[in-house]
Amino acid sequence: MMKPPRIEAVEVIGPASLHITWSTGERLDVDLSEPVKTLKALASLRDPAIFARVEVGEWGHSLVWSDEIDLGADRLYELRRRPA
Repeated sequence: MMKPPRIEAVEVIGPASLHITWSTGERLDVDLSEPVKTLKALASLRDPAIFARVEVGEWGHSLVWSDEIDLGADRLYELRRRPA
């Protein structure tokens, strides 16, 4: 069984978009506009200043915004890698 990829670095590239560097060597852009717009749990990320505070979580298993919001690396990777 293959290990899920870890996040090595993250950069904000838009109001709700990120450029993520993965342990696989891939560098993928992720647009979170839709979940940020529609999910109540992510409502605070609609503020660009708060969204810009994103950090890589412990061991690269997530992206975090303070202690309130985190998004799992496996789900982010799956969303980005899913065929259109």
